[in-house]
Amino acid sequence: MELPENVKHLVEELGDSLMEALAENPKCKELIHDIQAHEFDLVMMLEATVALRKKENRGVPSELGNMEPINLPPRVNDDSKGSWSEDDKQFLKSFRILPD
Repeated sequence: MELPENVKHLVEELGDSLMEALAENPKCKELIHDIQAHEFDLVMMLEATVALRKKENRGVPSELGNMEPINLPPRVNDDSKGSWSEDDKQFLKSFRILPD
């Protein structure tokens, strides 16, 4: 499925916003500090699969099972380094995002 440019841009903005939210998370910042205290550097890399489908009837929600996934390139942010708590991992998995 070919996406219009404005929708592609919105999906990219969503990825950027998710990365920023994680980078600003107080728990993530604390974990980063703790890991760096053990003399390790971190690079956080996220890869997400976003599934989009054109709505057929605006009053009825669409089923995720019939959506075609759109793979976005991984985003690396050397300034925002972090680690994942078990709660973070479960949250990401609920969106079918595997934290690596």
